[in-house]
Amino acid sequence: MGNPLFGINISGLIKANLSGQLLAATLTKVTPGTRTGNLTGGTNPTTVDHACEGFIDTKNREHIGGTLVEDGDIVVILIGDTIDSGNTVPTTADKVTIEGAAYWIKGLDRDPAAATYTLLCKSV
Repeated sequence: MGNPLFGINISGLIKANLSGQLLAATLTKVTPGTRTGNLTGGTNPTTVDHACEGFIDTKNREHIGGTLVEDGDIVVILIGDTIDSGNTVPTTADKVTIEGAAYWIKGLDRDPAAATYTLLCKSV
């Protein structure tokens, strides 16, 4: 659920008017795991998938001077209220899958109403 602005549930309105018209996506929350006993063995992260909806904003695959955009990056927009658990927020530790391709989230932004999340993504 987003943040109501001026008494209006903007994120709910966006979901109500766009739901079912966007691309199906999956936000995969990645949580660092614990050590398995071997100090050099690393950790075993756990993942939880959350169904959501969104779209690919751009597939401009060229380096833009002074920005985080590099060859292979795409911008994915997720609609906040479509993320199935209701209060799940994407982070740079997570992955997103859309149009059958999986991407690591390397940067993100959101609007003040938490209605949309703009994800700068790199192929897995």
